[in-house]
Amino acid sequence: MAISKSDFVKNLLKDKTINAQQREKVFGLVARDFVNSDEILNKIAKDVQDIKKGMSSKPEETIKSLTSKTNLGNIKKSSLRTELNTKTESQKVINVEYLRPQNLTNFLHDYNKNEVLKYTCHKIDSDAMKSICELLKIKNYDFIKHKRLISNEYFKLQDKYKGVINSNIKGKIGEYLNNYKNKNKGWSEDSILITWSSEELVKWSKENPGKCPSPDNLDYNGFEFSPIELNNGTSLNNFRDIVLHFKKQIQFRESNSLKSNLEEVSFEFNETSHFNFDDVRENIEFFTDTEKVKQAFRKIIEMTESYFKETEKTEKPNFKVQLVEDSKLPIIVFSIHNTNSRFGKSLENLKDRLGLGEKTEPLINLINGICDFSITADFGTNEYAEVDVWREQNQVKAIEKFEGVKFNFIFYRSK
Repeated sequence: MAISKSDFVKNLLKDKTINAQQREKVFGLVARDFVNSDEILNKIAKDVQDIKKGMSSKPEETIKSLTSKTNLGNIKKSSLRTELNTKTESQKVINVEYLRPQNLTNFLHDYNKNEVLKYTCHKIDSDAMKSICELLKIKNYDFIKHKRLISNEYFKLQDKYKGVINSNIKGKIGEYLNNYKNKNKGWSEDSILITWSSEELVKWSKENPGKCPSPDNLDYNGFEFSPIELNNGTSLNNFRDIVLHFKKQIQFRESNSLKSNLEEVSFEFNETSHFNFDDVRENIEFFTDTEKVKQAFRKIIEMTESYFKETEKTEKPNFKVQLVEDSKLPIIVFSIHNTNSRFGKSLENLKDRLGLGEKTEPLINLINGICDFSITADFGTNEYAEVDVWREQNQVKAIEKFEGVKFNFIFYRSK
């Protein structure tokens, strides 16, 4: 049986191998050739418009533009709301199932504010000791009972966010609290083995009844050990240091600013690239997997330098780094702008929703569930666009002339 014109158009538009730009061209042709024609063709045009309406009305988050603070202000708050445990169907990048970064923000915020768990990332003063004892319903502090309560609370929090956050951060916290799987690797990129379950700490607690391991302004020093040298040259030699270092793993703040962390990473590339951090404010705070952000920054630099070598550019890559926040919206955008190159693929050759190439796949895997991601770039042949990597709606947006390639990492404040 011959397929009808209407079914042909509908099947064509539902074909997943056709990208958004190609669908728009089909819509244009249909509108031009079918409207104001005979009754059958008008029916086809109506069917196509219904398809288009259905495709554009999916309840997905949309960020219209991430290139300036003014444009951030145009985003409606309602477009950013995301419910816990909800994932949009078919939101996949390469072979990765999309995880909403808002959930990670909320998870880490809840961890930091939990009446029990917060003392694993803050020192313990006399008021905290009193609060812990009240929760445990005991008169004198007991480390073993405290540790058991910490484990129970963390299991509850994990269960609440089961399946909706990046497993790496859960594993890191699990190692920090309970020595789960990677005892020989540690819970940070510095391979720290001291945890809340360390045999040395348990032994110390038995020898020091009534004392907590990370005291603040109490009349004892807490748990101490041989210095642990970190990659940045500093060292840790007591459990207070351990607790504060863990805090740095889950939040950027003034004492552990994104800027200071980026400058630390960029130091190893100072001879091969130029960096400008003037637009990275040090007092912007947000929860995230900070080590993954540093790794993503390093990967962007490595990818760019590799591109410069492949294209035999004689100049060094020039990076302008920016941190933008909006006072009215729960958005923070960390941008890495390579100002003196263009993107290595043309818009015409972009594959499906991502299509950024094999070299970008490790980056996508790294940041999935950590932040959303877009690229603003000069794609060559006078094509300039912003490519939204995950959200299907408004995936490719044409923009005015743009110099270079700008990688935008979009973070969310806790609800």
